Amino acid sequence: MIFFLMVLLVLYGTITPLNELSSRFDLSFIEHPDKIVHMLMFVILGFFIVPSFPKINPILLAFILSGFGYLTELLQHWLPTGRTFEFYDWVADSFGVIIGFIVYRVYNSLILKNKKP
Repeated sequence: MIFFLMVLLVLYGTITPLNELSSRFDLSFIEHPDKIVHMLMFVILGFFIVPSFPKINPILLAFILSGFGYLTELLQHWLPTGRTFEFYDWVADSFGVIIGFIVYRVYNSLILKNKKP
């Protein structure tokens, strides 16, 4: 359930016109803030997809999320949002997925395993 809410949030964030988003968040102090935001959104998706679909191969899940990132870039190109397709946004999305998987694995091995009697 959390994963699907995160997908909707990411979809909203990636297709919302830039002027609307930039008026809400001032990230001018960060170099390439859009890449950081893309990566962080997909870190969260990568973290939550693994426990949401435990029977699906994680490599397949990574490809699915990376494909979703590519789709969001295509939507930016096609929709009149003032946004454009950017290859490096998709790269940031894909790296975010990998980092999210790693964070989940570390969390699972350190936190969840220690809670079991």
